[in-house]
Amino acid sequence: MRSAVPAPEAGFELGEAAWPAELAWPAHLIGVVLAPEEDEAARAEARDRDNASAAAGWTVRTAVEWGAGEIFGSGRLRHRGEGRISRCTGS
Repeated sequence: MRSAVPAPEAGFELGEAAWPAELAWPAHLIGVVLAPEEDEAARAEARDRDNASAAAGWTVRTAVEWGAGEIFGSGRLRHRGEGRISRCTGS
């Protein structure tokens, strides 16, 4: 049985700064990232990552920030050939 959702890429690097995403769907510009540590430097780095990702057209959030079914149930992810999602690259 074929899954209705494409598999993510694990350990993906976002943009020129190679921001790490634990899981990513590059064709759809969606990523799951780690939550920052509790110190201010880590939170600032996470803000920079999120801002750079958004500027490149990506939607990145931590696993907790994604709502149940938000990625999979909303039609955001489709197999190639099952509809087009516009893509913006940050390169």
